[in-house]
Amino acid sequence: MAKANSDLQIHYQIRANFSRAQLGRMRKGGLYSVQPGIESLSTNILKSMRKMSTGMRHVELIKWCTYYGINDTYNILMRFPGETAEDYRMQADLVPKIVHFQPPYGIVKARVDRGSPMFTDPETQSITRLTPADCYEYLFPKRFNLERVSYYFEPQMDNIVDEAHYDDLLDRVADWQSRWAKPNPPFLRYRKAVTSIVVEDGRKRRRRVYSYSNGRAVLYEYCADARTLSDITRDVGTGEWVRDALEEFVQKDLMLFMDGRYLSLALPANPNFELASEHLPTDSEGSATRTDVGLVPLVALTRRRER
Repeated sequence: MAKANSDLQIHYQIRANFSRAQLGRMRKGGLYSVQPGIESLSTNILKSMRKMSTGMRHVELIKWCTYYGINDTYNILMRFPGETAEDYRMQADLVPKIVHFQPPYGIVKARVDRGSPMFTDPETQSITRLTPADCYEYLFPKRFNLERVSYYFEPQMDNIVDEAHYDDLLDRVADWQSRWAKPNPPFLRYRKAVTSIVVEDGRKRRRRVYSYSNGRAVLYEYCADARTLSDITRDVGTGEWVRDALEEFVQKDLMLFMDGRYLSLALPANPNFELASEHLPTDSEGSATRTDVGLVPLVALTRRRER
């Protein structure tokens, strides 16, 4: 599709495990919008939903959909068995950090649909009773058995938090949506020179600018995709400066640490962003090297200096 240079605008329902590279290729082929089934940014709640994903994976998908201009029609759902107050506190704290990403289409309490795990296996979902949604009282004559013809149900459920714990998240998502409905939505982006980056933070009323060079610039861009500490120490370095830089990025909310991974939150200003390599091998002295291109990579120029 990309080679055809067509003007098609395609919508797909996808899983949330699509990578940056996959989204970039599909965008060139006409991918205009996706419905990824994100539904929560809490890994604990996602486990309750039986989704084979994590909160960090979902944040990463939202990030790259925002960068590529792919309309991401996702929701955040509440009221799942096994949820905790911490799940909603964490998500409420997360929203101001990612307010420059596209907001969810909606945030609602989970509904039980016929055929869903909550319907077919209610006992394992802490559901004690299912009642047909009120709308069916107006749709069907009284002779119909609503238990048999209804598709939507309201549950009575145990093992959930008091609804007051939803309030902060509801308020912050509403503000997030409101800010994106205005002409100048929030931003967090970075511009890159040869050995440095400048991060421009417009998520709050007071705009801030941060400059990083050499190894710290390499590290920040390397974490454009979510990385474990093992990834970072293998490919960037093991020096004390690495941990100091990670701590600084996280403290300033320029980077997110969640589910054991680090993710840089600033979007590249460069519309043609690509990471030079998924893995930078190291030589015997610990300096990152590349032999498949004609230019000396930035990592190779800066690694020893930072150590």
